[in-house]
Amino acid sequence: MNFDQILNRTEILKCSKQYKYYRQNGIGEKPTLVEGEQELKTFPLKIKLHKSFCNPSEILQDIEKRAEAREVINYFQGGEYIGDYVIERFCKNIIQTINGEIICAEVEIDLLEKPNLIKNFLKQAWKIPLVTTTVFSALKLKSFLKTSSQQALNNSYKITTNVSNLSLPAQNTFNQLNSQVVSGIRTNGISSANNIIQKTTQNLKANALLTTDEVKIIKRELEKIPTKIINASLRKI
Repeated sequence: MNFDQILNRTEILKCSKQYKYYRQNGIGEKPTLVEGEQELKTFPLKIKLHKSFCNPSEILQDIEKRAEAREVINYFQGGEYIGDYVIERFCKNIIQTINGEIICAEVEIDLLEKPNLIKNFLKQAWKIPLVTTTVFSALKLKSFLKTSSQQALNNSYKITTNVSNLSLPAQNTFNQLNSQVVSGIRTNGISSANNIIQKTTQNLKANALLTTDEVKIIKRELEKIPTKIINASLRKI
């Protein structure tokens, strides 16, 4: 089993999320509460690794590599997509070794929610103080983003990726999946981008034609498509 498979099978009993409120002095004796921003979700995970079902050394190296690379993890629980998360904290405890080989280890990981860039951008726009002109501007911005994002999709050259460093089979695979993702976003809207990318790549694995590194590169580049669409839209502002 690899790290993603282990995460998928981990049953989480604890999740934390905070909601901020601010006190505002009013006319009466008591201050009023003003709703603030929501904190990001966190999942504290405690995972045991054993040689009987995985290679603890490889799993530990993979976790540390992803954490240092600030890699976004498509987090699943029992096959259900939870969202995009990053590793905020990583702590390992080696329990048993034989001749230098790790047999058993325990890992503590804090997964931190990474909000959808588009949804978060629009939410922030709506939190601007309720002045008539500002609300009007936010409405125009929301409408503009929707329109210009669609225009960016229709101009495929703005969201293509140079994958010439990959092997020819890997390039062909990327181009095929890239077309599927862009077509899916064009049909269902940009807010569905993450789910479309996840469904498109869920069966993408290393094989006789694709190396493990090439699979990672393909997934990473496909995950950049929504950001490229947004950047193409914002350049029009």
